Amino acid sequence: MKALESRKAILNTLLLVGILFFIRTKIALFFIGLYLLSRFKSFKASSYLFVGTLLISAFYTVLKWGIDLPLSLFLCVFVILLTNIVINARFSLIVTSIMSFCFVYISILQFQNTISVDRAWKNGRGVEIEFAMLYAFAFFLIALIIWFYTKYYEKREKKIMEMYQLVKLGRLSSGFLHDLLNPLTALLCNLEQKKEMQEDLNTAFLITQKMRNFLISTKKQFSCGEKKEMFLINYEVEQVLEVLSYYIRKNKIEVEFKALKKIKLYGDPVKFSHAVLNIVSNAIDAYSFCEDSFKKIEIYLVKKNGKIMLCVRDFAKGVPVEVQNKIFKPFFTTKEQGIGIGLALVKNIIENDFNGNVYFKNNKGHGATFVVKIKG
Repeated sequence: MKALESRKAILNTLLLVGILFFIRTKIALFFIGLYLLSRFKSFKASSYLFVGTLLISAFYTVLKWGIDLPLSLFLCVFVILLTNIVINARFSLIVTSIMSFCFVYISILQFQNTISVDRAWKNGRGVEIEFAMLYAFAFFLIALIIWFYTKYYEKREKKIMEMYQLVKLGRLSSGFLHDLLNPLTALLCNLEQKKEMQEDLNTAFLITQKMRNFLISTKKQFSCGEKKEMFLINYEVEQVLEVLSYYIRKNKIEVEFKALKKIKLYGDPVKFSHAVLNIVSNAIDAYSFCEDSFKKIEIYLVKKNGKIMLCVRDFAKGVPVEVQNKIFKPFFTTKEQGIGIGLALVKNIIENDFNGNVYFKNNKGHGATFVVKIKG
């Protein structure tokens, strides 16, 4: 897909150059037509027409002034390169073979004076048949080298893509284990409680639903499918707090969620919920490194100037200076039992799935604030 977009960009740029170059002539209308065809109808048809036009121009210059005219040579090489870029290497090789044969044949006819040629630009001296054959061979050699290089590049690109998919699979597996760990632990802890059984069962049921949704989302990632819809951010945050309620009670943390209004966002709600769960879990874990009796997490949700901001603030020790540039990197962790994938997943989800950004800042007093900013 990216290769196709690159080809379209190159063709459209060349067509725009053609429009500007011939702006005062009727030829500009032809280039405008090809540009509109490429942008809104058929890129393939536009590319074939453009290459065909340049090929006809090359034939015309050869018939008019001979194959050794610098403009003729330039057009021939340009056609070979352009055909490879906007169409493919195989078609470029076919065009070059036909072009080379025709040019040698035309040169023979010109040498036999069967076709009259304007040689004024070269003081009337004609081109030797040997040189015509040499030019044709050079064109064919250029096309052949391009074809071999393109084939090699395509194989190399395929291998790179396969390696990328393996890396992606590895990261997804790590993320799967990490995101499954929190709700599973919460589920087990809730089931172990003997008091408030009804509340714990409700929470356990909610966690089970979250795990089911997560598994469905993971399956869709493997099959290159996504579930995008309008969802309520407030609801997802509240659900995350419900899932983590046991951790919050166990650590005696006060959680305050402030949102002046209900805010909607388009995307995959399960992925967004994963990101929020990891950030809040990280804030809860921050208190395991300090002995303060005051434990509080503040969550703010606001929308201002077309930007949605979700802030999660804790009052622990903050992020040490020596690790501040590493915390979003995969497999980096300061926890003894940590995997080091949580914040890396948050960054990947927010940046790639929601076109936003996530960052943190240490508070002036105590703790740190993680900020998720998304265009909404």
